Amino acid sequence: MSLVKWFRKNNRKLLAGVVVVIMIGFTIGPVLRRLGGGGGPANNVVANFGDGDEITTKMRYLARQELKILRMLSIAEMLSGAQETVLGVNDLHFLFSAALLFPETGTSALAIENNVKQIVRTNGYPVTDRQIYRICEPNLPADVCWILLTKEVEQAGFCVSRDMAKAQLSLAIPQIFRGARYENLMAALIKQGVSEEAVLKAFARVMSVVQYGRILSFNEAFTARQLKQIVSRRIESVDVNFVEVPAAVFAEEQPEPDEAAVQRQFEKYKAFLPGQVDDNNPYGFGYKLDDRLRLEYFIVKLDDVVQTIEKPAGEEMEKYYSEHINDDEFIRQVPSDPNDPNSFKIEQTKSYAEMADFIFDILKRQRTNIRAAEILDEAKSLTQCRLERSEGSSQPTLEELRNSSGDYEAAAVELMRKYDVKVYCGRTGLLNPFDLFSDRYLRRLYVAGGGTVSARLLDFVFAMESLGRTELPGSFRPPQFYENIGPLYDMYDELVAVVRVVETCKAHVPESMDVSLGSEPINLDDSNQPPGEPEFSLTKVVIEDLRTRSAMTDAQKAARELISLAEEQGWEKALDELNQRYGRPDINEPDESILAADLQTPFLSRELTGLKRIAEQDIAATALALANNPIGNMLINNKKQNKLLVDRLYTRAKKTAADVNKPDDVPFAMEFRPRMCWYVVQDLKPELATRLQYRKIKASAAFRQNIVRSQSLAAVHYEPRNIIRRNKFKWVETSKEQQDANE
Repeated sequence: MSLVKWFRKNNRKLLAGVVVVIMIGFTIGPVLRRLGGGGGPANNVVANFGDGDEITTKMRYLARQELKILRMLSIAEMLSGAQETVLGVNDLHFLFSAALLFPETGTSALAIENNVKQIVRTNGYPVTDRQIYRICEPNLPADVCWILLTKEVEQAGFCVSRDMAKAQLSLAIPQIFRGARYENLMAALIKQGVSEEAVLKAFARVMSVVQYGRILSFNEAFTARQLKQIVSRRIESVDVNFVEVPAAVFAEEQPEPDEAAVQRQFEKYKAFLPGQVDDNNPYGFGYKLDDRLRLEYFIVKLDDVVQTIEKPAGEEMEKYYSEHINDDEFIRQVPSDPNDPNSFKIEQTKSYAEMADFIFDILKRQRTNIRAAEILDEAKSLTQCRLERSEGSSQPTLEELRNSSGDYEAAAVELMRKYDVKVYCGRTGLLNPFDLFSDRYLRRLYVAGGGTVSARLLDFVFAMESLGRTELPGSFRPPQFYENIGPLYDMYDELVAVVRVVETCKAHVPESMDVSLGSEPINLDDSNQPPGEPEFSLTKVVIEDLRTRSAMTDAQKAARELISLAEEQGWEKALDELNQRYGRPDINEPDESILAADLQTPFLSRELTGLKRIAEQDIAATALALANNPIGNMLINNKKQNKLLVDRLYTRAKKTAADVNKPDDVPFAMEFRPRMCWYVVQDLKPELATRLQYRKIKASAAFRQNIVRSQSLAAVHYEPRNIIRRNKFKWVETSKEQQDANE
């Protein structure tokens, strides 16, 4: 038989065989690719770690399978919800492990990041935003983190037994799966091809990873003296009534200092930031210039926009009502029995007539926001920088960027003509972070990102690379010169805006006092009121500091006068007389009513209760938390000053309380140089810890403090860079691009 005849006779069998081969290829191919990490063999080495250990594509595949099983168990949600200890102290180990191992689950990295930041702020944990960001936005794949963390646990000889894992899982399942039992979940997983043994093994390993991290952190011991300090700071407090006598009230009466004294003052404190108190600078003088930047702004008031939109019609309002009739705002809870207000509640839909005003406001606000967004979008389009900026190439100069960017004023004129809405545009002075934080309008603006993430304008613009701060939350990237930033939204929902940074000046020690910086505050009041001080003058600041320090003697005299008057007339009349003597009733500054009130009645009685001493570790934790905050230095210095004041009050109150034969040492006058004032203390009452209280809570206080201190170690333990370092992890060069493509 010829070959051709044979093919003709068996063509059906041959076709069937070809189809089978193709099916096998389609079926086996993906499996081989999964095992081979993109087509390579299962034992292809993609990374090295430890002392000669290797990570293969097969190991990564198996790690992903284990993490897949844990996701089926909703372990990310379990870890995120397991952050409370028996003493009510939040433990970050659970959240950090969830962020590293399950970054793509419903419990998003952003949600975990926001949760961690809130916990850190509330509890004063010594953890920085940068550490939180690096853990919640890891640069290491989850399966590689899993391999490295589990290997660390195994090498340490630490493990959670199968029985313990089963017991813990049996307790957790009803809470996570709404009453489901362990047996029910196992049956469901077995139907999906996952064995009970695989589930318990994976769960035991993740428990081992978390508990091992906690054990490494929870190992600090305390001396008896440290423990007493911990307990005293937790229980003890001071209540104080006082009157502040600021030296600034008497500064204008002081003579002008001579040039030599001004120059000496400047030279001595020019390297200090304002408010930076130490033994060499008890008054907190400081003339170092902070980071500064200049903004151009384009602002629209929503009240102006609303005047130009078409009002919602009745038909549109009725349509909105029918489409949103099941929303919570349209439903009320009413008693099922109208005659019995205590009967169980049922839902009742509100009528259209009841909701008409609400719907009208909603639709009007929607239209206003849409029109405002159109105006800002056109403004950005008209003013955007047309120069291409690319990494690796030479960057354009500020002059080139300015020449290639549209003019805000020209855009404002065009858009006011088109939309009949007033636009406010201009350029600020060189603002430091506190200037922007204090500005009536700029401090309210923020940039909205994806989901719930947002960034204050203050944080966003001071993240310029030229200023050295480039850390921003979420997916935000640092701004560039002449790049439009916006739309910006207002916390009070009154404004929308676009701004751009046109100039920056990094913090530096000034060479001389000859520094003047225009302030040019934003004015949206449509009034001809003067803008206030035209500029910042460093020479004026130095002179004012010298005159205020000189006025400390007059402040001391006024403090003693107040005590004498109070002994004769009582505190209320004494304060009235002192304010009449030294107040400024002629001051009339309607635009700065707070300043006017301070000058008219500078001396007021105040009461502070429950003042607790501030520990050095609390200040250190605050410094870490505010490391990337533009006004962080100011806030930290203020906290240090508060610590000095409370420590002095506490020491005096405790000394007086210890001497039962000595009468109450009040009132008294106390100098406080960091704020250049004298305090007249009317009443001082300490709440001191007893020996019984100490014995009762010392164990729990030590454990709680251990947890607090361990959180900084948790951030170090789970930070991906540190995981890489301590495991000596390194990608195989030929596999790095391959693993990136497969993520």
